[in-house]
Amino acid sequence: MAVTNGSGWTLVNGQMLPDQYWAPVPVLQAQDGSYVGTASVMTDPTGGPTPYMVAFDQSGSLRWSVAGNYQPRIATADGGVIATDDSGAAVTFDQNGNGTGQITNLVRSWTGAWYRYGSVEQVFVAVLPYVLAASFWACEGANASENDTAAEPLPDRVIAAFDGVGTDPLGGGAVVRNITYTLYQGMHLIPPVNGAVISERLLYSYGQKPEPSSSNPGKQFDDQIGTRGKGDFGLTQQFFGRLPETRDIRLQIVPCIGTNKVGDPTWQNIIKATSQQVLINGDEGSTQGRTCRQ
Repeated sequence: MAVTNGSGWTLVNGQMLPDQYWAPVPVLQAQDGSYVGTASVMTDPTGGPTPYMVAFDQSGSLRWSVAGNYQPRIATADGGVIATDDSGAAVTFDQNGNGTGQITNLVRSWTGAWYRYGSVEQVFVAVLPYVLAASFWACEGANASENDTAAEPLPDRVIAAFDGVGTDPLGGGAVVRNITYTLYQGMHLIPPVNGAVISERLLYSYGQKPEPSSSNPGKQFDDQIGTRGKGDFGLTQQFFGRLPETRDIRLQIVPCIGTNKVGDPTWQNIIKATSQQVLINGDEGSTQGRTCRQ
């Protein structure tokens, strides 16, 4: 096994399974930078090699192994992996190689939408079935196109870093709700240097029509919601993220419901605003302010 460090490299002997027949083949890079791949063991020369799914770190040390013809397909943000068995069923494993269940036949597109395998019909998913690992090779074949080009996962959610209700600086005795949204992939912050832009789309129900806005590249999205003396309104708010040279990606929205306590993700905010109250999905907010994931 060759371990690289900058322009240098070192040959080491990777840890072997008992009676290992072929060297491990890395397939995925896991959440923590380690690897998941395949290997074979020859316990009975007359019966042929037995396939294993194996996990090993950057030094070649074996972390865990699972007997059976499992093919690693997707590394997930919780440190686990999704693999398929001989029947094609997708089986989930945790970070220690323990089987935890199966997932449906949903596939994820480059833009974060979900489809049923073999169909062009987009499926609405209330909560993401899984979140890709934040590594350069989280999918078999590196990316959703499986063309062996390493790529970081795209953003998939905004998390409300702050949510507070206060007096509208424009006066009139009205209140305004200030929410700061930050872009994430799973539980990993998208670095500002990536130059991502967060934007909103507003679908109006009644009353006045506030103009949609977007953040500057690499910045948080600061949302001020209030009647601003122009009358009540109701609307549906959706969020999108865009990295340079990519298209808009629909994002889930994770609310801040208490100090460092986030709520369940949703695909849209239902907003109803009056001069004295701003309801978002039925939540009126807090004058004390809420701060999450700082």
